[in-house]
Amino acid sequence: MESSENVDWTEVREKWLQELNQLYKTVEEWLKEPMEEQLVSIVWTEHTISEENLGTYRALGLKIFVKMKQIEFIPIGRLIIGAQGRVDIFTDKGDLMLLKTGNEHEWILKEKKRGGLHKKWDEKTFVEMMRWAVA
Repeated sequence: MESSENVDWTEVREKWLQELNQLYKTVEEWLKEPMEEQLVSIVWTEHTISEENLGTYRALGLKIFVKMKQIEFIPIGRLIIGAQGRVDIFTDKGDLMLLKTGNEHEWILKEKKRGGLHKKWDEKTFVEMMRWAVA
């Protein structure tokens, strides 16, 4: 990474917030049909994050309600070792995390504890995660 004085941290923060919004927009698109059928509902949440160089800022989170279960997406931060951002996913079955790769709009889904799961985040992976979380 470049030295701190060469980085526009405001731009880094804004790009991170745009990536988060794009992630949630995609999830919302994947849930469009079940939401129309009232099988799933979502609630937006807001989180305050403080990171060195980026300062304190507010970022959206997302709660998905399905079959009396809750799946919660909480943004952790942009300045993550080995990734360009992290969102934790909390479920009754266990906790997962999404790591932002260096590629535009690309995320990897991983297990927080065992670390065995490592899948590209796409609609198929999302559906698998949802089935697992509500089973």
